[in-house]
Amino acid sequence: MNKNEVIDMLKSTLVLDLETYSHFDIKKDFEKYIDDAKIRWIGFYSYQQNKYYELKYFGNESVIKKFIGLHKYIITFNGESFDIPILKNNNLWPDGWKNSVDVKLILSNNLSVGGKARGGLMGFKFKKDSLKEMAKTMKLETQKGDIDYHIFKKESWNLDETIEIKKYLKSDVEATNQMFDKLINFWIVFTNFISNKNIKNLSWIKSKSGALSYKVLTHIAGLLEEYGNSKNIKEEMGGLVLDPTGEEYTDVWYMDYASLYPLILIMFNIFGSPTLRPDCTDWFTGNKVFKIKGKYAKDKQHILSKKYQQMYLERKIAKKDNPALAYAYKIILNGGYGVLRSKIFKSTYYEHSGYDICWLGQQLNEIIGQFFTPVGFKTVFGDTDSRGLKYVGKKQLTIEEQYKLIIKTEKEMKQYILNNVPFPSESFNLESETGHLPIKYMMFVNDEKKGKKLKKNYCYIYYHFKTKTHKTHITGLPIKKDNATKLGIYIFKKHINPRMIKEFKGKFEVSWIEGLIKKELINNMKLMIQEYNCKPYHTYKGTGRGCLNAQISKKYFNGKSGIISLIKNKRVGRVGGTFKYCTIKEAKKSNLLPQELDLQKIYNELNPFVKGGLIYKNSKYKMKSQNGFFNNSNNPINEMNNKTELVIKKEGFFK
Repeated sequence: MNKNEVIDMLKSTLVLDLETYSHFDIKKDFEKYIDDAKIRWIGFYSYQQNKYYELKYFGNESVIKKFIGLHKYIITFNGESFDIPILKNNNLWPDGWKNSVDVKLILSNNLSVGGKARGGLMGFKFKKDSLKEMAKTMKLETQKGDIDYHIFKKESWNLDETIEIKKYLKSDVEATNQMFDKLINFWIVFTNFISNKNIKNLSWIKSKSGALSYKVLTHIAGLLEEYGNSKNIKEEMGGLVLDPTGEEYTDVWYMDYASLYPLILIMFNIFGSPTLRPDCTDWFTGNKVFKIKGKYAKDKQHILSKKYQQMYLERKIAKKDNPALAYAYKIILNGGYGVLRSKIFKSTYYEHSGYDICWLGQQLNEIIGQFFTPVGFKTVFGDTDSRGLKYVGKKQLTIEEQYKLIIKTEKEMKQYILNNVPFPSESFNLESETGHLPIKYMMFVNDEKKGKKLKKNYCYIYYHFKTKTHKTHITGLPIKKDNATKLGIYIFKKHINPRMIKEFKGKFEVSWIEGLIKKELINNMKLMIQEYNCKPYHTYKGTGRGCLNAQISKKYFNGKSGIISLIKNKRVGRVGGTFKYCTIKEAKKSNLLPQELDLQKIYNELNPFVKGGLIYKNSKYKMKSQNGFFNNSNNPINEMNNKTELVIKKEGFFK
C-alpha cells in the first residue's frame, strides 16, 4: 500500500467527543458516574466527509448510532474509560460491532494508542493526562476551552447557552483531530517498510518500537512474522565499562564509535546466523583479532545486513531534509540488537547473537587503547562505544598537534579493523564528540555507596562552535533529573554554572554553596515547591500503592491522575511518612516553619559541585526564625494565590 492508499483507508475514521451529565461526582466516584452518565451533546469529525458535526442527543439517538456505524475506527481522548462505555450504556454502540480494541483507537496520556505510548518517541513530554495539557504541549492549532459543566444538568438550552456548548464541544473534537493527525503524519513513514497486513491492522501506530523493528525486518527478508517464548536466556556479556581513573580532568578527547552496534551487525553479518542462513557452509567463526561464540555466513552478506548499510547511509542524508524518515531508520537500526537476541522474535533469534554483538563491541573498544596508548594517549574513562583520552606523551604537543595525531592514529586503526572483518564498511569511524577541540574540563561524580566514580554521572565544559561560547553538558547528575528541585536548578543556573564556565572548574567551597542555599532559600522560598505528576490510583498495584504518587492520587485527586505542587517538610501534609508533603494552602494554614523544611534533596543536587566534602544532612546552616514562611510579608511566596500550586513550572534550563 502506498501513502495515498493508507490515507484512504483511514478515511473510515470518526473523531468523537461526548458531553454528559450524571448525578454522581466524576472526581469522587468515577465508576458510578460512568454507569449513570446521560449524553447531552455529541461532536463528530468524519474523515469520510471531511466535515464536523454536533448534535443534541435527545431526538437524534438513531441518527447518531447509524452515523457511528458508517465508520471503522473511532478516535477519542481517554475514550477507553469514558466515551466508549457511555456509548454502550446508552445503546449507541453500532449493532454488529465487536468489542475488541481493533475497532477503536484511544488517545490518552503520552499519546498512548492500544496501550503503547507514542508521545515520548515523538519528542513530547506531557505533564498531565488531560486534553488541555497535551494540546498545549503539542502546540495544536485549536486549544481546549473551558465551560461550567453545570450547564449539562439541563436538557434544553437558550441561544447563548447553545452557542457556548457548540464552541466548547467543537474545540475538544478539533484538538483531538489535530492530535491524531500529528500522530499519523509522524508514524506513516513506517508503512513503507511493513506488510499490507500490518498496515491495515495499524501495527505502525500500535506496536512497541522493538516489535515494529521486527515487523520491518521480517517483511524486508520475506520471513514469517512468528513469535516465541518470552523468556530470554540471561546473557553474561554487556558493554565494556572502564571506570574513570580520577575525578577531574582537563583537555580530554571524547572519542566515540558512531552507531557501533548497527555497524557490527553490518560488518560481521550478524543477520547471517544459522537461523537466517541454514543453507550456508562457509562460516566466519572469528580470527586472530576478533573472537565470537557463534558463527555467521561469510560467503555473502545477508539482505538485512545490506539493508542496514543502505539505511545507515540514507539516514545521514535524511537528517537534513526528511526527519521523519531519519527517525524511522533510527528505530529500525537500533532495534536490530533486540530483534536478534530475544526469543520473542522467533524468526530472527539466534542464541549467540546478543552475546557476540556485545563481545565484539568490547573488543572494538579495546582496540582504541591498543592504538592510542603507544602514541601518548591515556584512557581516563570508557563505556561501550566511547573512550576519554588525555595526552600524556613525553613530547609536548599543542591542542592542534594532538588533534592531528588523533586523526592519523584513527585512520591507521580503522584500516586495521576493516582488514579483519568479513564485510568492511567505510561508514565505520571513530570520531571526536567535540570536533577539533577537546573537552576543556570534565568531572565525574562519586558513587557514595560503592566508593567509585560513575561513568554515566558526569559534567563537562566544551566549546560550542555555532554560538562560539563555552557550554556545560550534564549527564546523570541529580540536578538534571526530572524531579530536581526548582531551588537547586535556580542556584545552579544563576550561580554555579556561570562560575564553572568562567573558571573552567566544577568543584567549589562548601561554605560558598551553603551560602547560596541560605540566600536563595530566603529570597526565593517559592522554589521549594516541588511538582508531582501521578497516575490514577488503580494503576498502582500491590506494594506500589504505598508510593508517594499513589498516595497523592488517593488523597488529593480522589484516585484520579493529576499534577500538583507540594512542599516536603517534617510536620504538615496529607501524604508522606517520615517526611510530609503539603500544598501552599496547607502550609499557610499550619504556619510551616523554615527549620521544618527538608533540604536533603537540594543538598544531594548540589553535592557534586562541592570541593573536598559534602553538604551534610546536618548542615551548619540552620534558620533560627520561629515565624512561619507565610507570616513574613516580604516573602515572595505570599504573592502566590492558591491556584499557583497547580500551575508552577520548572526552569527550562536543560531544554
